[in-house]
Amino acid sequence: MPRYFLSLRNGHGEILDSEGHDLTNLDAAMEYAKGVVQELMKNCELQTRHWELRVQIESGEVLATLRFAQLDSTLDHLTPQLRRTVEDLSEKRLALIEATTTAGNTMRQTRALVARSKGRPHLATHQWGRSTNSI
Repeated sequence: MPRYFLSLRNGHGEILDSEGHDLTNLDAAMEYAKGVVQELMKNCELQTRHWELRVQIESGEVLATLRFAQLDSTLDHLTPQLRRTVEDLSEKRLALIEATTTAGNTMRQTRALVARSKGRPHLATHQWGRSTNSI
């Protein structure tokens, strides 16, 4: 039975499923992933609409990407054109958040490098408290 892994992109990094799930086939994995998306989105659709969930196999190959906006039932009342606009904006929001997160990480690393060059101690953390640089 193949093992499928889910990874969540929320703009602030990728959250990887380290254990995986033994499912019979890709269709079963997609149904499971859709259930995970629905559960994560429940009652906070606006805050999570830009997220993506990737379905991968053990080799790391991405088999499918589920965009939360495409599965958001709170958008069902919109016209198809307006719904597609919301979905496009959600993709752009994810890209913007990822870009600003990367810029912030670069700034923290630069501050640490400058502090190190001046012989000063420096500690920076990001992404749930993981240390990025310390002296």
